[in-house]
Amino acid sequence: MLRCADDLTRLLFAVAPPGRGPVITSLDDLGVTGTAGGPTIAQAEKVQPIVWCITEGPCILLVEAAPLALELVEVAPVALAGISWVVVAAGGIGLGLVLAALLLILFPTPIGLVNFFEYPIDPDADFDTFDNWGLDEGEWYNDLKLYAEVVETTKQLAARNSIPFAWNDSRSQQLKRIIDIACSTQQGVYPASAGCGDDFAVYVPGAQNYLSKPMVETGKHIVTALGDGSFPQPPSRATWYYPARSINGQAARNAGFRRNWFDTAQFQPNACTGRPAGLTCDEYPFWSTNQAVNLSGQVASLKPVSNAESLPQANDLSGFYRKCRVSNNQRFIVLPVKPWVEAGGPSFAFRVSPSGASVCMAPGI
Repeated sequence: MLRCADDLTRLLFAVAPPGRGPVITSLDDLGVTGTAGGPTIAQAEKVQPIVWCITEGPCILLVEAAPLALELVEVAPVALAGISWVVVAAGGIGLGLVLAALLLILFPTPIGLVNFFEYPIDPDADFDTFDNWGLDEGEWYNDLKLYAEVVETTKQLAARNSIPFAWNDSRSQQLKRIIDIACSTQQGVYPASAGCGDDFAVYVPGAQNYLSKPMVETGKHIVTALGDGSFPQPPSRATWYYPARSINGQAARNAGFRRNWFDTAQFQPNACTGRPAGLTCDEYPFWSTNQAVNLSGQVASLKPVSNAESLPQANDLSGFYRKCRVSNNQRFIVLPVKPWVEAGGPSFAFRVSPSGASVCMAPGI
């Protein structure tokens, strides 16, 4: 219940980030430091929920941020001057959720975009002060979270680990394109365009796993299977951007498939037929999803890769599921950044929540 809508608006302006948009976490927030030899862990602590309490008489306002998204900050009392009272239901209210709900109030901008590809943002933007989150009445709000987190994280990793990678306009447009494909697929409207929903995990594969073990050919295979930096061919492969976890490949097993299905007569010949000793058959979509084998309506992409890459990829996926809290049957986005894999960058992952985007699987952690 609000005594006056302006009270809530003033509160949001006072406690929101400088650009009044979502919070995009930095690897520094996770306690990650590093050198050219690779990242190490400084005293990393879990970020606790933030609670602001504003009292006037018997009324209390609790604003609670999503875990892992923010660090504790102090709000100067003068910033909140003039606010009367607000009553919030027990349990608090997510700051980011309120910001998303009030985009029309905070960002009164005209409609004019066809898709996220056209959004006026570039890798040089300061995401802490960027203030153009609300075009198209906030249609691309969550897409921007993906864009900002990928750019921010790759920049930091490239600088700390001496990875030969830098953003330019071409790579920025490519990233927007694959985000547009992934989010449209998530909303079930591909090849039309639609903004992403909320509360999901994103896996960004690399040429190394998050523990810095090599998986070069595996990373390249995911990139190629999902369109090699462009629209996937055939277009029906777009569904592969948005699989759901299936613990131990149970979805495929329930359909009667066994783990080495690609070596059975039903699927011969294929790219792995007659592969030399020392090579294993890598598959995408992953066996541990509901799109394994041919459950997506088309047979998975196959590629022979070194046996040495099997364990690193397995560790990468298990780490992603565990650290990013991807439960059985829960969907997630796979976002292959082609130039990042080509530069030898490591895998990482993050979650998109109402409060912003928060790294949940950082290299080295």
